Formats: sequence, C-alpha cells, structure tokens
Amino acid sequence: MSWWNLLLLAVGVGMDAMTAAVAVGLSIGEKRATDLMKISFWFALAHAVMPLVGWLTVGSVAAALETVSGWIIFVVLLFLGICRIREAFRKPEETPSGHLLLTALTTGLDAMSVGVTMALSPPTGLLAHPTGGFLGCAVTAAVTFVMCLLGTGLGTRLGARFGRPALLIGGGLLIILSLRALLSVM
Repeated sequence: MSWWNLLLLAVGVGMDAMTAAVAVGLSIGEKRATDLMKISFWFALAHAVMPLVGWLTVGSVAAALETVSGWIIFVVLLFLGICRIREAFRKPEETPSGHLLLTALTTGLDAMSVGVTMALSPPTGLLAHPTGGFLGCAVTAAVTFVMCLLGTGLGTRLGARFGRPALLIGGGLLIILSLRALLSVM
C-alpha cells in the first residue's frame, strides 16, 4: 500500500469521526484549545486502536465484529443523537457531561475495516514490513486527530454562536451517521 492510498483510506475513515467531532463541538460551546485537543485525542486513539484490532485479528474476531458492527454503530449513534437533541431542551446546568468516549469508540468501529484492509493487502510498499500495520494505524490516528481538531473547533464556534439549534443539528448529524451505518448492513 502506498502513502497516497493509506492517506486516502485514513481520510475516508476519519470523515465519520470528524462529523461526530463537529456534533460534539456543537454541544460543548466555547472551550479552550486544550479541551479541543483532548476531544480530538480520544477520536484519534479510537482510530489507532480499532484498525490495530482489525489488523491483528483479521479472519477471526474482526470478521465476526464486522458483521455486527454496522448494527452496533447504528444503535449507539442513534442513541447519542437522541441524547444531543434532548440536551437542546434542557437547562444548561442539567446537561450531562457527554458521551465522548462512546462516540469515539463507535466511530472507531468503522475504522476496524482499515486494519482488515491493511492485513489483507498484498505485502508491498508501506505494509511490506512486519510492523507496517502499526504505521498504518499511526497514520490513521494522526489524520483523524487533525480532522477532529478542525471539526471540533468548527462545532464549538457554531455551538457558541447558535446554541440550541446547533445542538439539534449535532443530534441530527449523529442520527444521519447512524442511518448511514444501518444502510450499510441492509
């Protein structure tokens, strides 16, 4: 696999995480740069670990998880989207702290297929070395981190400016992601 192919794969997988990061940003209002880095870190960590799981367990656990991952993603993102919409109608002091880790792991399930793809790719280019999967996971995590940093930053600006409608949009984005996952399994 070439650098170019790996970057395209990482960007493709990072799009769900970026969309979810925008939704998270919409619900948190204005935050400091360190908060945005922490949020992006969790998404990047999930996008490093899940492809690694796919790469290391190709053919056994990954195949079993891949058959149900679309359903898991659908249920969890639908739940999180509904929670975001409910948050829009609560008083600020009633809003729960969030579901960041769950959101990151759910979007990371999609990234497991990257690890499976890396393991099943012909051992050429970057993946020819025995540690090529680790490099692929690191690239996926780095690309996801940057995309989520941008997405969360955009979300916080929009959330601070538009408030409740922004939360409704964030919940809607998560529900759209869940429906996309559902369509992938049907």
